[in-house]
Amino acid sequence: MGALASLALGAQQEIQPEQTAARWTGSAEIRYAGKHLFRGVQQSRQSLQAAVGYEPVGNGFYAGGWFNQPFHDDYNNELDLFGGYRHRLYGIQFDGGLVAYLYPEAENEETGYSYELTLGASREVLPGWTVSGRAYYDMRLETRTFEVATGYSLPFKLDRYLATADFSAHLGNSHSDNFLPDLPGPNVKDEWTYHGAAASVTVRFSKLLSATGGLQYGRAHGQMAGRDATNKLWGFVGAGLHW
Repeated sequence: MGALASLALGAQQEIQPEQTAARWTGSAEIRYAGKHLFRGVQQSRQSLQAAVGYEPVGNGFYAGGWFNQPFHDDYNNELDLFGGYRHRLYGIQFDGGLVAYLYPEAENEETGYSYELTLGASREVLPGWTVSGRAYYDMRLETRTFEVATGYSLPFKLDRYLATADFSAHLGNSHSDNFLPDLPGPNVKDEWTYHGAAASVTVRFSKLLSATGGLQYGRAHGQMAGRDATNKLWGFVGAGLHW
């Protein structure tokens, strides 16, 4: 509605500066990670990860993608594509969207793709401290996931650069009625609980460039169809662009 109104007014009068302000922000990051876990289950060891995303200024649509390329041949690469809409109401940010998980190197009975719906809400309860809850439903794996999370961001200055120390933790539960959809025979059912935490420091060298480093921890409890769900602790470093 606002964009259409601006176009109409532009034919009659000069557009004011605030009408030409950007309505989107973008970011991209490349990262080395010691491991990749998804809901507590290890998906790869050392890997190179890349991400790009667009966020609305205020309410609006968001979209992005994420790619994980393992350094070891015993794990498959992964491409995630996501999009959705978010809206803030009474201090709570609501959002809903769709995520597609693609595994280009999957062979034979390995899962080649899946896609899930997601709904969530988050609120800043104190300056820098946010709590959130999310629900997911994977339509191909017939998996229901519920997750709660909290995060705290502490701004500070590192020499002349702006920086933040970021801390987060999450707890979730997944129940799947078809965990391995490409496997012939009866459906493989599974249920597991997972938790994790992360601590990192991000330094903004300019409005365009940043660098990040930190540690992550993850653990899952359950069968996970024989996958590795033991305690995991790993580090990561990355560089980001913002526009």
